[in-house]
Amino acid sequence: MKTRPVLYALLSALLFGISTPAAKVLLDLSNPAILAGLLYCGAGLGAAVFRRVVRSSDGSARKPH
Repeated sequence: MKTRPVLYALLSALLFGISTPAAKVLLDLSNPAILAGLLYCGAGLGAAVFRRVVRSSDGSARKPH
């Protein structure tokens, strides 16, 4: 059994669990629409960084045409 997918799943669950209390704290400090936009931007940036890191560690980076 590969351990990397299991670690990714556990990390994802941990970050998801932390997000609710963090959002409650941030909601008291900002407008809900701004907070939602920041959360979506952060998720997009995090996914982009994760994808780049995984690709570079696998050595499967695609060459541009």
